[in-house]
Amino acid sequence: MGRTPRIHTGLVGLHLVGDTYIIITPDFDVYEEELRIPNADLTAAHCGLDGLGSALPPGLNRREGYSFGPISAQQYQGLLAASHH
Repeated sequence: MGRTPRIHTGLVGLHLVGDTYIIITPDFDVYEEELRIPNADLTAAHCGLDGLGSALPPGLNRREGYSFGPISAQQYQGLLAASHH
């Protein structure tokens, strides 16, 4: 049995209300999530200001992550559009 990744990358697609946002996963699932602590599914959040593929914070290993592979600008725009539906 493989290890579950410690680092999960999600694209914040749309702010709904309060701390609730639409999140898009690397598998292209789209769902609502509260981005605040405490949250049983969230222990920390880091903003990748350089966008998808940006450097991870110090001490985090990319090999332990569940993240996006390379995507085109068209795919990126499609993901953002999906969050608005």
